[in-house]
Amino acid sequence: MDFADAPNRAFCLKINGTSLNRIAPNGSFILVDPDDASLRDGLYYVVSVDGETTAKKYRDTDGPIRLEPDSTDPHETLYPAEEWQVVGRIVQVSRRV
Repeated sequence: MDFADAPNRAFCLKINGTSLNRIAPNGSFILVDPDDASLRDGLYYVVSVDGETTAKKYRDTDGPIRLEPDSTDPHETLYPAEEWQVVGRIVQVSRRV
């Protein structure tokens, strides 16, 4: 997918941090599709957890529902309780070279 072929309501966010640095290094841009919020194991999402927005990999197999980092650095896995909302699925990553 090219950014020009992005879904109608898609938007970009700039990554600030290293919790997804294996796929989206600090300073890269992610394209988020807010119309694709149905959670599927192993895909990446932007979520709001307890009022804080983060990007993580969604997992629901082999244990409880969780939001995992995909990083070479140590980061906590989140086990969202009651207050969380899916902002959208990450459909593309872009970075300046």
